[in-house]
Amino acid sequence: MNKTHFFFLSDLKRIVSENIYKILIFSFFISFFISFGFLIKDPKFESEAIFYNEKNNAPQIFSNIKDIFIPHVQGSSIDALSLLKSKSIFEKFIKKAGLQICLVDENKEFYKKFQNILDNLKIFKNLDLDEKEIFYFEDVSYSMIKKEVFYLIQINNFLYKIFDQDKKQFLYFKLDEKVEFKNICFFLKNVSNIEIGKIYKFNVLPMQAAIGMYLTKIDIKTKKTSPNFLNISYFCNSPKLSQYVLKFFLAVLEEYFFDELYNEKKMHLNFLKSRKTEILNEIEDIYSKQKDFYLNNINKNGNFSSEEEMKNLIFQKNNILSQIEKIDFELKVPDNLKDLDVEMLKLENEKSWLNKKEEINNKNFLNLDFLDKDVLKNEYFSILKNIENLNVQLKKLKNFNIVNIETDTFLPSSLKEEIVSLKSKLEDEENYSKIEKDNFNIEIKKFEEKAKKYLLKLLEDKVEEILFLKTKLLNFEETILKKIDQKIDLLKNQKEKFLENKNFELLEKRKFLIKKLDEIIYKTKESAKESFYEKRLLEEIKLLQAILSSIDKSLESKRLDLNTKSKYSRIIDNPSFPLSAKKINFLYYFSLLFVFNLFVFTIFFIYITLLKGVKASLKSLKELNFKVCGKISFNCNGSDIEEIKNCDLETLRNIISSIDESDKIITSVAANGPNFLHYLSALLAIIGKKILLIETFSTILEKQGLYSYLSRDILKPPIEKFQAYDYLKAGEKKYFSFELLKSNDFLGFLDKEKKKYDHILIYSNSNILNAESKLFINISDKIILTIKDEILEDFNDILSLNKKICVVEY
Repeated sequence: MNKTHFFFLSDLKRIVSENIYKILIFSFFISFFISFGFLIKDPKFESEAIFYNEKNNAPQIFSNIKDIFIPHVQGSSIDALSLLKSKSIFEKFIKKAGLQICLVDENKEFYKKFQNILDNLKIFKNLDLDEKEIFYFEDVSYSMIKKEVFYLIQINNFLYKIFDQDKKQFLYFKLDEKVEFKNICFFLKNVSNIEIGKIYKFNVLPMQAAIGMYLTKIDIKTKKTSPNFLNISYFCNSPKLSQYVLKFFLAVLEEYFFDELYNEKKMHLNFLKSRKTEILNEIEDIYSKQKDFYLNNINKNGNFSSEEEMKNLIFQKNNILSQIEKIDFELKVPDNLKDLDVEMLKLENEKSWLNKKEEINNKNFLNLDFLDKDVLKNEYFSILKNIENLNVQLKKLKNFNIVNIETDTFLPSSLKEEIVSLKSKLEDEENYSKIEKDNFNIEIKKFEEKAKKYLLKLLEDKVEEILFLKTKLLNFEETILKKIDQKIDLLKNQKEKFLENKNFELLEKRKFLIKKLDEIIYKTKESAKESFYEKRLLEEIKLLQAILSSIDKSLESKRLDLNTKSKYSRIIDNPSFPLSAKKINFLYYFSLLFVFNLFVFTIFFIYITLLKGVKASLKSLKELNFKVCGKISFNCNGSDIEEIKNCDLETLRNIISSIDESDKIITSVAANGPNFLHYLSALLAIIGKKILLIETFSTILEKQGLYSYLSRDILKPPIEKFQAYDYLKAGEKKYFSFELLKSNDFLGFLDKEKKKYDHILIYSNSNILNAESKLFINISDKIILTIKDEILEDFNDILSLNKKICVVEY
């Protein structure tokens, strides 16, 4: 999606504000003329009739017209709208009321409309609404399919004359006399306020046209505040005719519903009679079936055979189920098999312990009861105990200290006594000399060496004894493992043989019992069907007898209803006579239309503006990544400027802040905007920049200038030296000025001057879509766009160039 295809809420506000006067003017005049059109319509008179239920004080909402006339009758609901659109009922109503014949009073049309305008504007009150020249027709029938015109004249107080449009046929008749004339048949029931001898023109409409004309004139509605009431109203441009027509409409409805109710009762009565005959036949059939059933199912004892058979089958079924339950219990693993499993589990645990080579003693080893002899068992535990004792002795030998030799239990008693005796002599200082004590020490050391040799020999013997015992234990464990495996295999074989022999017999017996059980269940179901069939026959007889009794009561009630011929309708008020025409509130319709037209024309002008293109605003351009510098006025247009406003000065300062050192060529595409480059050049000069200002357009016609130089009328560019900046005017504009600006001479001139100046400012009055503006945009380092009425789509080409752009609005 293109980036320029968007707009902001502020743009919508701007569109509405620019077109607000157009919107208001269009809305006002169109609303006024449409409202005035309502005023000049024919006056409408409304006659109402109210239906209510005085016996029922509770709120009640009528869902359809038929509820008014026929309460509490099922299957007879007709919606009000579908009833009015029923061709048969509405056709009968139009014929009976004579609505096909319309009086045409061409001379009074303008007067009636003008009178209605005055009444709606409330300039006059209590206008005379008495109708004149009213004819009442009834029972009109018309066989043609197009409109016909007839004329009627009153000869005297009793005699009338009717003739066709061509005045070729005529007929005389009286009031309440059937008139049959040229495909039309009617009764003239009443005439009021007509002039004798005056000719009246009548239009006779086809039935479909009359239905289409009068269908929307009858309205049926309920009141939310009074749900017990329902209003039927009729709109017409004659107060007497509206009351007259509504009377006929109510009479036709009541007659229609009464006929329908009578036919419905008669149909219901016939249905009940036929239904009674069908039920009697059904009862006879059931009695016949029951008789045959009992004859076929009574045994010699006079009892119902299916009952005894059912009891016997149930007893057999319970017996077989108990046998199957017993077999299932026996098929389970018996206690002796459970003991075998426990013993095998213990053996497996002992085997795993032996395989792990763990230390086994009499405490943590479970048992060795599977060994054949107690001798082997005792020998095994004796080896374990000896190994344990030897390990303790080894530990003591390793920790032996000659100092505590008197407490040692490993040395011989003679050697231990000698060493103890010598140590006691050493401690006796009174009886022995120092030399003797030294001799004692030497002897003690000899005895200690002898004791150490003895202990080392003893230690070696113990180690050999332990190794021998461990070897013997290992051999013994292998023997035990073999015994364990033999015992486990023996237990498994015992278990398998036991299960094979016992399960085979039990399973065969169980299969036989299950097969027998299925046969008994099947017989039980068949017997139950016979019993159920008997009960069903009895229930059907009871049900049909109850239905028959109900039908007899309904038949008696329907016969009474049919003979009484009473009307089941609620209270109906007579149609009211309208005292005034339905007034049209001019201000109400004008206000509604004005608000509606405001909305429509606002959307219309927004749509037209979007089709033409949304004007570019500073906010939308900022979203397009343009540098927005603000607004500028024509106060800073040209070179003769003494002082400018603060807002313009702020805009120029924003432009200066956006200019970089690398921006050598800066072009202002101003279109019809002000030429503010003179003041901008002066400001740049203040900050120390050397500026050359070049104009490509000027309102002052001078012979020498830029175009004179490019067309080689002069050899050097006529650059003027101002106090703040240098200035090159446009001069006399040439016919081929664009080609001169695009020439290599101009480009070479710019390249040459760029070396002399910090910035070269170029002024162009071209539009951003012109070729000249595109030329300057391509050759410039920075562009200053001055916008006013440009649309967003105008900036598509500029966005694709990736140039430094700043925007000001004038």
